[in-house]
Amino acid sequence: MHSVPKKENKQVTAKHKGCIHKMSRVNKIYNHALNLSRRKAFVFFQKMGLHLTPNHFYIPIPDTRKLKMDLWKEQSDLDGIDINEEEQNQTARGHPTLKGWGMLRAARFG
Repeated sequence: MHSVPKKENKQVTAKHKGCIHKMSRVNKIYNHALNLSRRKAFVFFQKMGLHLTPNHFYIPIPDTRKLKMDLWKEQSDLDGIDINEEEQNQTARGHPTLKGWGMLRAARFG
C-alpha cells in the first residue's frame, strides 16, 4: 500500500475542511431560501382561503395519503365525542357568514 507524505495529508485535510465550510454555507443558504419560499407559499394560500399544515407528528391532522380508502365507507358514530350539534347550528345561524348553513345542511343531509 502506498502512503501519502504527511505534508500532503495536511493539505488534503485543509481542503476537506474548506469544502465542508462551503457546503455548510450552501446548506444555510438553501435552508434560508426554502424557508422563505415556504413563508411566501403560506401567505399566498392563506389569501386564497386555504390553510396549509405540515405532516408532522405534533400536528393532530393525519396524513390522508396514509389512510385507507375503505375508512370512508362507513359513517362513524363518533363514540366519545359530543359535537353539540344544536349549539353549533345556533352559532352558525347567528354568524353573518354562516347564516345559510342551516338551510344548506338541511338540503344536503335531510
